[in-house]
Amino acid sequence: MAVLKVEASGLTPCEFGKSGELRIGELAVVIGNPLGLDLYGTMTTGIISGLNRTITIGENKMTLIQTQASINKGNSGGPLINAYGQIIGITSAKVNSAYGEGLGFAIPIDEALPIVDDLMEHGYVTGRPMIGISGEDITYIMSLYYRLPQGVCVRFITPESGAEAAGIKAGDINQLLRKHQAASDSLSTPIKVYTIVRAVMKMAYKDELIEHNPMDRVDRPSKRKDLSKAQSSMSCTVDEIQKLCEALKTEPILWQALVQLLIDSGMRIGECVGLLWSNVDFDKARITVDGTLVYSPDKGVFRDRTKNGKSREFGIDPDIIRLLKVLKEKQKLTEESEYVFTNEQTGKPLHPDSPRRYLKKLGEKCGIKGIHPHMLRHSFASIAITSGADIASVSEKLGHSDKAVTLRMYTHADAVSIDKASETYRDAIKLKKNDANNKEERTKK
Repeated sequence: MAVLKVEASGLTPCEFGKSGELRIGELAVVIGNPLGLDLYGTMTTGIISGLNRTITIGENKMTLIQTQASINKGNSGGPLINAYGQIIGITSAKVNSAYGEGLGFAIPIDEALPIVDDLMEHGYVTGRPMIGISGEDITYIMSLYYRLPQGVCVRFITPESGAEAAGIKAGDINQLLRKHQAASDSLSTPIKVYTIVRAVMKMAYKDELIEHNPMDRVDRPSKRKDLSKAQSSMSCTVDEIQKLCEALKTEPILWQALVQLLIDSGMRIGECVGLLWSNVDFDKARITVDGTLVYSPDKGVFRDRTKNGKSREFGIDPDIIRLLKVLKEKQKLTEESEYVFTNEQTGKPLHPDSPRRYLKKLGEKCGIKGIHPHMLRHSFASIAITSGADIASVSEKLGHSDKAVTLRMYTHADAVSIDKASETYRDAIKLKKNDANNKEERTKK
């Protein structure tokens, strides 16, 4: 997909519809240049014949709109229009077969618009990293033959990709393992990464694809000695939280409520955007977390159970309750949903990536670099614990199955807390000494 800027005046902009509201049987119109420029502006009509069709194009799976309207080579990139003249999709493919006709497909406009916004703002699509590596599966038979675990063997590196720029070096692999180790609560993930990469490199060396195995110089991951230092950089200070709250006062009510809730509760971003109105008790100012919103290429956005499979309930700030009431009333004016946080254009629940993009912009506005939703979760836990909150209570609110995880990940020693600990210790010693002296004086008397 590309975005073009046209220097012109007197043009009438197109109106966008909502592909999420389409129904099978609706009128569909395709406009484009089939078979070349000689047929410029050709219009074909048909109906919407299918929704949420999962089609594999090349190596990519896409969820598309199916239409009976004629689509030919040269139509790709043109608009799919409904009966009201609104763009509801972007034509992208058709089935070329001697046994079938009228099988065209278009990208839903609800999915295309966020991409357009990213291209206009950044020049690229955010939140979709590419490694630049292709390969083949190590099948069960291959694993038995080579005595390797099943995985992926790297065969090709995309030119000018990050993989090509980085190269394959022992230092880079070590760095990969360190990143996995810093992001994981246990050794299981980095050890799996180490095992698979080592096996792949061994196989590549055996097949003479590389001159040496760089993993020979890489040590197996060992237990982290100081996870708290790695995690401490992921927390905001109290001053930074206050800056965010001040900046939120002029933001749309949707983002006021969402970010304030993240700050106040320490919820995971998936849990927050997956919140239902039935989870909110306005009278008691309490919230029940019983699900999370996740995204997968195959299923799209869907609601799943929480990370530990359990629900939890906790109170929230009355000010946030008031924000949620306003948001609910505003939602009724457009399209009421069972979800608390929805896209104002489509009425569907917010994509988990949307708050990440918004927080990045808000952080830049406040002069806070690299802020993201999980950073607010870290901040809640760290500030609460260092301020004297009970670890068991914090762990329960965060939804951790083990208090040790909370203690290990979210408690960070700094100069202030260390000095406070020393003062507490000295006060305890002095109190004990004074009690002993007083007892001795009473004995003498």
